[in-house]
Amino acid sequence: MSYRSETIATAIGRMNRQYFLPAIQREFVWKPEQIVQLFDSIMRGYPISSFLFWELKPENRDKWQAYKFLEKAQHGGTHNELANTDGVTSLSLVLDGQQRLTSLMIGLRGTYITKKKYKRWDNPDAWSAQRLHLDLLAEPRLDEDGAESGLYYKFDFMEDEPEPDSEHYWFRVGRILDFDERQKFEAFLDEQDDALSERGLPRTDRKIFERNLKRLYEAIHADEVIAYYTETDQDYDRALDIFVRANEGGTKLSKSDLLLSMVTSSWDGVNAREEIFNFVDRVNTELTRRNDFDKDFIMKACLVLTDLPVAYKVQNFNNANLTMIRKNWGGIRKSSRARC
Repeated sequence: MSYRSETIATAIGRMNRQYFLPAIQREFVWKPEQIVQLFDSIMRGYPISSFLFWELKPENRDKWQAYKFLEKAQHGGTHNELANTDGVTSLSLVLDGQQRLTSLMIGLRGTYITKKKYKRWDNPDAWSAQRLHLDLLAEPRLDEDGAESGLYYKFDFMEDEPEPDSEHYWFRVGRILDFDERQKFEAFLDEQDDALSERGLPRTDRKIFERNLKRLYEAIHADEVIAYYTETDQDYDRALDIFVRANEGGTKLSKSDLLLSMVTSSWDGVNAREEIFNFVDRVNTELTRRNDFDKDFIMKACLVLTDLPVAYKVQNFNNANLTMIRKNWGGIRKSSRARC
């Protein structure tokens, strides 16, 4: 099957409806500045690399757990929610492109919750839910503020949308999704031009406003930015191998991630991913002292405490070994807590 392409607006409409994440995917780790750079690249017409999907046949839909894309990311990490895929007739799991697609979701439909400086982590007032904005009155160019990061357009995450003034018009980027028809967009553009003219904004500034807003509309609704290949073979081992190879250029896939994906798919009646993630959270936050363990520590403990081969190879994660881990999970938790 050859590559296909679609607009960002189309992809956003399919996320958490047709496009989901497999259990093997890591959590979302991008920071706000990385999301800004992605949107800046899109506005400039730069390629953002291709995507890889795995389309499951209806009869295989319930064999693999699927997770939702985040619509709310938080500094320090956020767990993805298990998806209910009942009624989804065309289910695709994203093998490559999670960070970019999640960033598009956060920038257009979601929020990024950041921690304020000098505030305690357990203080509710320390957290600020921010949304992506674009200054439509900023001339696209590499100015002093953007020279170091290479930014061309003036994007920023903000808690509230400031009132427009003579120098700035901060536009919440997600509002561009309201214009699913060009006629609606053109009408909005005319209304804003009249309003800016009445406020005495010079013609040159109104032209900058118009160019920026038109470019945003084209980038989201017209340009087919999302180029993707769809794998249709239903063999899990093949999909897993494709995933590993597709992600070799980024952060290396750990052997514990591989084990977790296999365990998640094999623990009948128990959501292993949620069980392990929740246990790691409890170990780190609910004991007498604060710890900084991750799932790698717990998954390695699973192998060691059940006397399984220490070599992290997929072929060692057979059904018999996974059944042994499942039966010994209570003891593994107890032993792990004792060491913490």
